[in-house]
Amino acid sequence: MTTTPYLSRQEAASYLRVSPRTLARLSIPKINISRRVVYQVDDLTAFAENNRSVPLEAARVSQVTTDVALIARNVSRASRPKTSADRRHEERMARLRAA
Repeated sequence: MTTTPYLSRQEAASYLRVSPRTLARLSIPKINISRRVVYQVDDLTAFAENNRSVPLEAARVSQVTTDVALIARNVSRASRPKTSADRRHEERMARLRAA
């Protein structure tokens, strides 16, 4: 059995594990043959490689950076004078804790 370097729309969607509708929205080169659309396996593989998500270690660094920013924001909130909205929020939270 020979393998073809071309996949139908359904086969290509299955290859990337997306729906055919999602596949149609992606910017992957396709070949139109009459009313039929086919995709080259090499193009699908290149698309997948180029759209690889961030490695896990980089994601962890990003999360730590976000956590530090949130902590800094909360510290700056604690050092500013309380507004009426802050007081209302604290009162609501106190009522919820008491209930």
